[in-house]
Amino acid sequence: ALEVAYTPGHASHHVSFFCGDAGMAFVGDTAGVRVVSGGFVLPPTPPPDIDVPAWTRSLGAIERWRPQVLFLTHYGVVDEVSAHLAELRDHLDLSERLARAAVAQSGDEGVREAWFVERMREAIRRRTSAADLEAYEVAGRLDLNWRGIARYVTRKGR
Repeated sequence: ALEVAYTPGHASHHVSFFCGDAGMAFVGDTAGVRVVSGGFVLPPTPPPDIDVPAWTRSLGAIERWRPQVLFLTHYGVVDEVSAHLAELRDHLDLSERLARAAVAQSGDEGVREAWFVERMREAIRRRTSAADLEAYEVAGRLDLNWRGIARYVTRKGR
């Protein structure tokens, strides 16, 4: 039997599944992108539906299942669930803070995007090799992540 939970934040239509008998949660992109085992947990923030408070609530819903294992769309199995989700929360906060700082800068959109992307690269580089950074950029398109999180932070009332 599977439990199903509405888990928006990364995308407004997202759902996650939990098999309690096996302790496995199938969480798609809600639990982030992790290219290599133990590597950086990247919050995928492409447009158009990023909603940080909803995403945080979705992570709480996943945690309440108390899964032993997470299955990520990108890439694979996570068995250190608490540490993984804590890192994702930290990196989602980092992405939002960087986006707010970039949006506050003068210059055109390209300059703000480049500034954000470079800061995310630096964060990923601190935890991975150059080859892994390249894999993250293919899997997690930092330019698209900028567009989604920037859209989120510039919407009226944010």
